[in-house]
Amino acid sequence: MNTKNKGVQDALKMAHGWENQLADFFAKFPHVPEGGRKVIAQILPWLALVFGILGIIAAVAGGLIISIFSIPALLTGNIGGFVMLIAVIVSFTAATLEVLAFKPLQAGMKKGLEFFVLRIVTWCCFSAYFNSREYA
Repeated sequence: MNTKNKGVQDALKMAHGWENQLADFFAKFPHVPEGGRKVIAQILPWLALVFGILGIIAAVAGGLIISIFSIPALLTGNIGGFVMLIAVIVSFTAATLEVLAFKPLQAGMKKGLEFFVLRIVTWCCFSAYFNSREYA
């Protein structure tokens, strides 16, 4: 077994450990009724697809706008253009994860929910980092 696969397997084991800890935590919460779970399972794939496509369009449009304004900003020493470029890349990645979640979510697979949660975590981590800095 090469070290690259070992690293991926270790990361998966760690993620499953977190999942088990969260499952114990959320087991104490009230459960969603069966009808509500079915409605969520039917609506979530379509929400992921629609907002994923809108997110990709917005990220591409934002990238075009930033490409026009970031060069003068970078030439004057302003870091804001670079940060906005990173924001576009993260937005595009998050939206792509949302689109990738559509088929597995529609099939009721856990993989789709993992893509959807990874999209949320990606955007939340970037937002937390971005908001912790003084770029404005």
